[in-house]
Amino acid sequence: MTNANQRGSVHNFTAHAAEQACRLSHLLHDKIESAGQQADADAVHQLRISLRRYTQATRMAIGGNRAASSCWEEMLACSGKVRDRDIAIARLQSAPHRSVHHADADHAGAPVPWMEVLMEVLAAQREFFAGQLRTQIGTFLVNQEPAETISRVCDAQGNAGARLLTLADNYLRRGNEAALQGSTARQLHRFRLVAKRLRYSLELFQTFYPRCLSEMIAELRGIQACLGHANDCRMIRHLVRDISLRNSRDDDAPSHALAKHLKREQKHRIQQFRAHWKETIRPTRQQRAWLETLNRLFEPGRNG
Repeated sequence: MTNANQRGSVHNFTAHAAEQACRLSHLLHDKIESAGQQADADAVHQLRISLRRYTQATRMAIGGNRAASSCWEEMLACSGKVRDRDIAIARLQSAPHRSVHHADADHAGAPVPWMEVLMEVLAAQREFFAGQLRTQIGTFLVNQEPAETISRVCDAQGNAGARLLTLADNYLRRGNEAALQGSTARQLHRFRLVAKRLRYSLELFQTFYPRCLSEMIAELRGIQACLGHANDCRMIRHLVRDISLRNSRDDDAPSHALAKHLKREQKHRIQQFRAHWKETIRPTRQQRAWLETLNRLFEPGRNG
């Protein structure tokens, strides 16, 4: 429970978000350097997490889209392409090997194991995008400017508590839309990103209200994991389809079989999310309880 000394005007959420953004900027710099030195799967993954956490902290501190500079957006996009290949390679390593004719096979049409072709192309693509990422990181490290203290502009930039409440309302609204049977992949993807932003935002203030926020954060993490698996299946299907079209000549049955398997798993994960949302979050009373709790903790009139 939160005691009296942890409530009310004692908490300046905006200033705290700024302090956390400054802390995360140093961590991000370390992750950027690590990825620049060795852009392996873990380094790239940690870079993306640090980028998203830092960006969300600055959104809470200063509002708007100024937190997402073009430099961060480019690095996030490029690292995302590397990360997609890492996920696909890890997932497909255990898949059964089947044969498909390689576009570069000898004139006799000797079959090359289909999975071998797929893994080779994914690895080549991964190295290409990793090279682009290393170039971006090198440019950033040469041209970076000294870190600025975000707290200097916080007083003129509104209220982090109010921003969090708006984000929570957006999360529930988009979740209701995504949980509908007719929702699109785009709606599900956007909702997953909103859930991630809300989780990162709540984690900024978890030390103030550990008991209440820990339960919400755990709920968000579970939803993210479920939809994350679904998104991975969709992403891998698209990669496999594109590679198959470029490298197959007259037999793409293996890629079709893999695509069907991934599609089934994707649908299963989405149905899991929809059932969970309908049972535990969609009910009006549950959503009202979420918003009432957050309003009680972060109401704009209480904190800066």
